[in-house]
Amino acid sequence: MAKTRIFQIAKELNISHTDILSYLKSRKVDVSSHMSPVDDNIRKLIMNEFAKDKEQVDRFRKEQVRKEIHDTKLKEKQQSTKKLELLSLTEQRELEKLEKAKKEQEEDEAKKRKEEKKQVEEVVKKKEKEKPKDQKKYPSNKAKELKKKFKSSRKLRSINLDDIQTKI
Repeated sequence: MAKTRIFQIAKELNISHTDILSYLKSRKVDVSSHMSPVDDNIRKLIMNEFAKDKEQVDRFRKEQVRKEIHDTKLKEKQQSTKKLELLSLTEQRELEKLEKAKKEQEEDEAKKRKEEKKQVEEVVKKKEKEKPKDQKKYPSNKAKELKKKFKSSRKLRSINLDDIQTKI
């Protein structure tokens, strides 16, 4: 028979050795300290009594770990998808007005560009009509310079607000 000490059993069950000592004293088992060796019969008695507690503690710990994992996952989700601001009705209307104003401004600019292009084309056509037929074959440098002057060299890119809002 292998004799084990009370503190080893307490360590195995993950409970205090004083609990085991008080239990053994209530069962009228003669034990002096936590270093006292115990037979297999008494060991089985201790294991039967405290095994239920160990199972409950293990379940509780596992449950705590699950909760912690779940909480960390929720926090990560919240950080990755930031909360969208809920705007009041007046703020929404103001934003819509601003968007309309921007669209109108862009449309006006586009119309102005078209008109400028038409004017340049008209000027070029008038000059071509004024020239004799021989000179029509060889267009003048002035017409080219005028086209270059009114031609927009910078191209603007469009920004899609929906893409920006989905990223936010």
